[in-house]
Amino acid sequence: MPDFKTLLKYLLILFLILDLSYSFMQYFNMPLDGDMAHIIVPAEEFKQVMQDPLGMDVLLHGESYPNPNRFFAHWASSLYFKTMPLALQSISEPITSVYLASAIAKILIQFLLIFLLVLYTSNCRRIFDLRFLIPAALIIPLFQTVGYSRYMGVIDQSVIYTFFYALPLALMLIYYLPVYR
Repeated sequence: MPDFKTLLKYLLILFLILDLSYSFMQYFNMPLDGDMAHIIVPAEEFKQVMQDPLGMDVLLHGESYPNPNRFFAHWASSLYFKTMPLALQSISEPITSVYLASAIAKILIQFLLIFLLVLYTSNCRRIFDLRFLIPAALIIPLFQTVGYSRYMGVIDQSVIYTFFYALPLALMLIYYLPVYR
């Protein structure tokens, strides 16, 4: 008979796996947003963002174009969706591969954010340690996919917004991690 800590550890691991699996299924079934094509290809109005990563033309020459400060988000989403769906087409249909790529991006960003938040709160890096699992189990319900996600969601229903907001949040947490310790 396993002791209480071992049983608790397995229950928490099961809870986290089930929650992440359920989130993945919800992400997979979400509609794709209309901005994807304009940003990934990119459309004419977004080409300037890709050519001027620092937005210097806006500062130095007074030019005006949408999202001059969003190069990284445009670049990351464009690169991801130009490569990942093609890689997934060996195991899925072309249309399904885009939905699958979207769900994979969201779940990986969600897992990264949960890992970083637990790291900030418990300073424990070992995923199977109770000092990691308990805070993770407390944090994971904050990642709403449906229901209250419009009010408190971290991973947006739009995959492009996930690249524009949740991914930079994760990168900022990584950046400040050495300072926090």
